[in-house]
Amino acid sequence: MFLSKKKQKTQSANGEKANSASAKDSKEPETTQALFGKDTVITPDGIVEIAGVYRICLYVTQVNMRTNTDSEKMQIWTSFRSFLNEIGLPYTFVQLSQFVDVREYAQMYQERLDKGRLTPELQASGQKVVDFIESMDENRNSRDYHGYIMFQYNPEADSIDSGVATGNATLDEWISKITGKKAMSDEERKNLSRMVLSEAVNITRGYAEQMGMQCWQLKKSQVYGMTYKILQKDSASFSSPEEASDAQCFTPFYESETARTLADDLQEAYDDAL
Repeated sequence: MFLSKKKQKTQSANGEKANSASAKDSKEPETTQALFGKDTVITPDGIVEIAGVYRICLYVTQVNMRTNTDSEKMQIWTSFRSFLNEIGLPYTFVQLSQFVDVREYAQMYQERLDKGRLTPELQASGQKVVDFIESMDENRNSRDYHGYIMFQYNPEADSIDSGVATGNATLDEWISKITGKKAMSDEERKNLSRMVLSEAVNITRGYAEQMGMQCWQLKKSQVYGMTYKILQKDSASFSSPEEASDAQCFTPFYESETARTLADDLQEAYDDAL
């Protein structure tokens, strides 16, 4: 009886250790570096590679549906359905909304209104504009919307000429002999992925023009900016990645004005000594 209890305690202790270990393994990443991982590669033109899967991101503007007629709306929806049918890649639609702080704009407008020499009628009209802008900010319901389309391509799984790769060199050789197909090299996978994703971008641009939209491919810095907006959400509207970069937040080497001033003073003292 004592031994059985001891075994139960030992099993429960091992179970707790296993659960704690699995909890540590399944712990969500706490930093952006851990989220992206060391295997994430982003080219200067914005093509993202994660564990052999390639992605490309497009920024798309909104379609003006409010002023369109019923026939124009139907044409837009028809073009959109045709676009979905023609795209043969996995895709993701992302819409981000961020709070827009319009208080500074309302304050600037009010100051110009007070300093301007306007007739009472124009003064009253301008005041209505100020009141309308301030009412937009009462409940923090003034939002700015951004739309993105992401295309994904896996050359190993999605290509009919990719062959089969198991990770075992001997087994891969036997499979290639049986099927007559050889696994693609890294350079071939990259070139094929770039070609397929570029074709998806061109198709999107053509349909976007039909629907009255604008779209463009995100570059490397813009991909990081989009990720920053997704992770930070509303705080991203107050501090952008560009501002953080200008503040030297992403570099261990800081440009100190004090050190520059001291260096200039020492140079002047050295020149005077000479």
